[in-house]
Amino acid sequence: MKLDQPYKLIGEISPELIDNLAGSLSMIDFYADQRRTQMGNLQFTPSLVLRHSEGYINKVIDKTFQSDTWTLHDFPLMFKYRDRIDPIIEELRHHYQFEDYAVVLAMLLARKTVGRHADGGTFLESCHRLHIPLVTNPGVLYEVDGVWWHMERGKIYEIDNTRKHTCQNGGAVNRIHMILNLYPKKLEAA
Repeated sequence: MKLDQPYKLIGEISPELIDNLAGSLSMIDFYADQRRTQMGNLQFTPSLVLRHSEGYINKVIDKTFQSDTWTLHDFPLMFKYRDRIDPIIEELRHHYQFEDYAVVLAMLLARKTVGRHADGGTFLESCHRLHIPLVTNPGVLYEVDGVWWHMERGKIYEIDNTRKHTCQNGGAVNRIHMILNLYPKKLEAA
């Protein structure tokens, strides 16, 4: 969603909720569905897709894929993490009004970079795009439209994903962010 600045610091999620989710993550789960790593410049981001649009993921990978809806649904591993995700979603309701959401837990491998890009299309332009760092290190830097900063663990950041942006992990530890799309209304057609 377009913002009047590259990013906004919205607030903070309770440390207990962050610890609860981060402590429950299985590295094997990040490699269960690798379609997201086939999306352009995300080859270094093994991800746990928990709630998303099957149509969107398939269309990004295969440009010939036909879909008339971006309906969001839970992916298989959501059942494993729901009791840790739902309390965070409820905390976000203190900051936003939304009818639906997509959520991905995205790892950025140590000493790797996500290529500079801008997100486009209804699915990515009609949402509040949030990042909540679960695991980070001082070498992780995010950039939107020429502004660089380090996202602190547990803080809620909304980024203007329609602007050019990138992320680099210069540290020796993998970074894990909870990335959310909050939709003020239900998505209909593509």
